[in-house]
Amino acid sequence: MKKLVPITLLFFINQVCAQYHTTVRKVYSTNVKDSFEIYISEPEERLAGNYDEVIYYLDANLKSGKLLRQLVEDDKVKFRKKFLYVGIGHIGNFHELRRRDFILPFIQNGDTIPRSAEYGQTEKFYQFLQSELIPSIDANYPNEARRSILGHSLGGLFAVYCLFRNEGLFDKYFALSPALWIDHFRIFQFDRIKDRPVKGSYLFLAAGSRENFNNILNGFHRMEEYVAEKKYSGFNFDRHIYYGTHNSYLKTDISRILYEKVLRQ
Repeated sequence: MKKLVPITLLFFINQVCAQYHTTVRKVYSTNVKDSFEIYISEPEERLAGNYDEVIYYLDANLKSGKLLRQLVEDDKVKFRKKFLYVGIGHIGNFHELRRRDFILPFIQNGDTIPRSAEYGQTEKFYQFLQSELIPSIDANYPNEARRSILGHSLGGLFAVYCLFRNEGLFDKYFALSPALWIDHFRIFQFDRIKDRPVKGSYLFLAAGSRENFNNILNGFHRMEEYVAEKKYSGFNFDRHIYYGTHNSYLKTDISRILYEKVLRQ
């Protein structure tokens, strides 16, 4: 059994808003050997009892993460459930760091082999979530141990990777325009689900209607075919194609995704 490594919180900044407020912390990971910005959004007035669910979202300091956080912090939003939002953001050259943490390694003779220290280190980032970040959040923010993960593009690829590991780290997986095409659709080689996930799971897949040029729609339809062929039990697969391109549909539809898919499940 792995020893849980305590997370060192180096600094925080409070951003106050009407319903939810966000605290930003710099966290060092012993698995990745790098620091991340962790955005924790919670109600200004701490509610009694445990949080119903913790929603983890990737790229917290990029477009998709900022849009989600703006929506959560909107004083017009009326949440029916008690949710805690935890965003993970890279510090530095996010182009390189996302390739390091979200792209899968190669498989050779049954072993996973990262291409380099800067590419394909998904396992280390997963271990950061599993053995460092999530235990720290659970210890400091009592919750019902129901978790979701949301990612866009390479972050969506990582969300599917978490599902395919079949360790039940999350209950719901939201992959928005996931880059499933990376390295010739290698993601499907990582599927450890046999007949059913270790616990009931929900996958929501989204794409823009004009995402032909970047192979996103190709991956979207491949996933549809793959799930139809596997016929997993205890697995709920939902998907939708929104009008727009890789980034444009997020601005208009992420609120719909949050309300209709994330909050109502």
